[in-house]
Amino acid sequence: MNKLLMLRLNWRSFVTFTTITFLVAVLSGCGNDSGVNPVSDTIRTGDTGGTGGTGGTGGTGGTGGTGGTGGTGGTGGTDPSSIIPTWYGVQANIFGKFCTMCHSGNNPAASLSWDVDQYDILLNPGWISSTGMPEIDPGNPENSYMFLKITNDPSITGSFMPATGNMLDQALIDVIEQWILDGAPRGVESDATSGGSSVPTYPVGSWMYVWTESLQVCTMCHSLAPSSPRCNNELDCPPKNVILTSDNYNGVVDDDTVEPYDLDGSEMWERITDDDIDDRMPYGMPALSQTQIGIVRSWIMDGAPFCPSGETCPEEE
Repeated sequence: MNKLLMLRLNWRSFVTFTTITFLVAVLSGCGNDSGVNPVSDTIRTGDTGGTGGTGGTGGTGGTGGTGGTGGTGGTGGTDPSSIIPTWYGVQANIFGKFCTMCHSGNNPAASLSWDVDQYDILLNPGWISSTGMPEIDPGNPENSYMFLKITNDPSITGSFMPATGNMLDQALIDVIEQWILDGAPRGVESDATSGGSSVPTYPVGSWMYVWTESLQVCTMCHSLAPSSPRCNNELDCPPKNVILTSDNYNGVVDDDTVEPYDLDGSEMWERITDDDIDDRMPYGMPALSQTQIGIVRSWIMDGAPFCPSGETCPEEE
């Protein structure tokens, strides 16, 4: 039996993982504040150490964007109960994981950055959203547009955030709310090390490691509940019926999306490394970093395993 067949058979011994989202992700829209609220999942905080199931319409997990509810997603190793509610604590454990994928760098989405060095711009004198409401109103979460976006308030423009289609777990939202209620203090740099970890970590080279570190952004379009505003009118989503959610390992390592041991035969590799900005993925967003591309490359060349030989990958509860 060849190695590829063994890998695919080994996969069937694992239960599927859920959509985790760190994404690193987005509080004011990835590019703009327009779009239709998507059906959502819920990003779980890991209080029980496990990971949840993939969300969809009619589930029981989190609040829906346009009439549905979602399942429970993964957490990225954050324990909300230990996050210090200061800028440094919240930025490192929440904004930096779920927002800066789009809202960072020299050309952030909607010109709004949630990088750690943006505190003074956001708070002093304060960033005003496109709606005229402050992004953060110290002491007043209900007048903070960012807070309305992450809670999917009916008054928001466009989609809720993060734009990965997975709502933050309520425990993470509570930390942000407390930070705002406390006056949105800056805190000290050491606060960034709070947060800890109460959920399984994924071995380097495993599918969930690759998805978490490199491919999570792809689910904005390549999912059954796409959250990118591009998917409303410009494209049929998921594009080419390719689903890149964390629980779809078997569908990814199949056909030409990912061909184990073969970069040239893997459409995913071709798309994330394409020099043509109109063809490169993720479409309409910054290219994956060289580190992220290297993670995908190593994974494919190692046979695109669900779990590397000799490692123990956490299973779903």
